[in-house]
Amino acid sequence: MFAHLMSHLSVGRVGPGRPRTRPERVRADKAYSSRAIRAHLRRRRIVAVIPEPADQQGHRKRRGTRGGRPPAFDRVDYRGRNVVERGFCEVKQWRGLATRYDKLALTYRGGVALKAIVTWLRTLGDTPYMLTSYMPTYLETTVDQHGGTSIDSTTSSWLQIAVLWLAVLVIPLLGRFSDRVGRKPIMWTGAAGLIVLGIPMILLMQNGSVPSVFLGLLLMGLLLICFSATGPSTLPALFPTQLRYGGLSIAFNIFVSAFAGTVSLVMSAVVLATGDLLWPGYYLIAAGVIGVVTLLFLPETARRPLRDGQPSASSPEEAREIAREMAAR
Repeated sequence: MFAHLMSHLSVGRVGPGRPRTRPERVRADKAYSSRAIRAHLRRRRIVAVIPEPADQQGHRKRRGTRGGRPPAFDRVDYRGRNVVERGFCEVKQWRGLATRYDKLALTYRGGVALKAIVTWLRTLGDTPYMLTSYMPTYLETTVDQHGGTSIDSTTSSWLQIAVLWLAVLVIPLLGRFSDRVGRKPIMWTGAAGLIVLGIPMILLMQNGSVPSVFLGLLLMGLLLICFSATGPSTLPALFPTQLRYGGLSIAFNIFVSAFAGTVSLVMSAVVLATGDLLWPGYYLIAAGVIGVVTLLFLPETARRPLRDGQPSASSPEEAREIAREMAAR
């Protein structure tokens, strides 16, 4: 089974070239410490980070010099195996994958691929943490525990996939549109929409109707991508060239970790403490109010050069025009 799994391994490269089929190392627990597996890894020149169980150690020592040397084992590298275990735990959140009741391997593999797509889509963007992090739990369990009507996990996942793929398609178009009308009008739309529609969106998700839940998710997704589509082009322009990378990365990651990264924990805690299912709506309204205050002081960056940036031109005529403007200053 191990050799069959390794033969199907294929990891696409970031740049050109064929997918990788041979990993640098394999981390596994003691159950995989067999002669056949170790020989397979040695034959393919793959480092085995597998601990040796106590019975194999005793058997090797009893044979004396005929037992051979103990296999190499990197204890520090082995600590990274917890990432794999957490990945399995994430996949097993889907009951069908955890119980393995499917009769056909093709069906089970399709479920694994679908779960991988959902996990990948949740990593897209930097703003819609409420949509991707907390809404699955809210729709599947929290609503039902506090008097609402929940939906099953499969339906919830499909609805989120539809909304997130729609967001993937809309974000480039919205970013292009912001090049014409400006970044701030798009952000104003998102902030005002969160304030006005924060509560109605959450109410739509509480009755268990699939069309109603989809409409609530769709409204939330469209409002949140108003920031995802304009933020990547707005934020870098706020910093001078000398501080752009450091200033942006430090400020962005601190506040995303403090507020967006904790949204699921905070929402679960306040809903559990108060029993009020509208807390996600209150959170979105608060985010919209903060956005409005921020936009009052945010300069427009569309169609303007970067601070301390060197002018660029796409043609000789444009270069001569820029030179004349600089000389006139």
